[in-house]
Amino acid sequence: MAKFGLQPDDWSHTDIGDRPDWCWLAHSSRPNGLLIGPCQATLAVVRQLEQSFRTPLLHWPHDGEPWTNGVVPSTLILHQASALGRDHQQSLLAWLEDAGRRVQVISLDSGSLYPLVQNGAFLEALYYRLNCVVADCGLATPAVRSARRRRRRRRHSSC
Repeated sequence: MAKFGLQPDDWSHTDIGDRPDWCWLAHSSRPNGLLIGPCQATLAVVRQLEQSFRTPLLHWPHDGEPWTNGVVPSTLILHQASALGRDHQQSLLAWLEDAGRRVQVISLDSGSLYPLVQNGAFLEALYYRLNCVVADCGLATPAVRSARRRRRRRRHSSC
């Protein structure tokens, strides 16, 4: 755990039971999603919901690249998604698009990946593959969350 910036017992008492925006992780359809927030907060959510994820479960980069690991996971926890280089992005996208593969990908990051898509640092196709559902695990104020919801509604209403 220290590899991802955790200090012992950080966020260990975070209760996610009253956060309906995280329930999608355990939904039977198993959508891909992005958890945004401080490392400790996103890992606390993953730890508390880990029992509901399908197995085998793989943490990348800790457990290695999923396409070279030898075990095809049912759930992939992608830590620090924004740190993926172009080669890893392309490899991950190709691996996810492999015919017949159904892997739930839970991406963790401290911020939105969309600005990286806008400046060409993150593959657009991979962004939309990983970003089916977004949940804020951080310490954003209600005003910040409200502004994010308004932006999402504007984006979706123009489709």
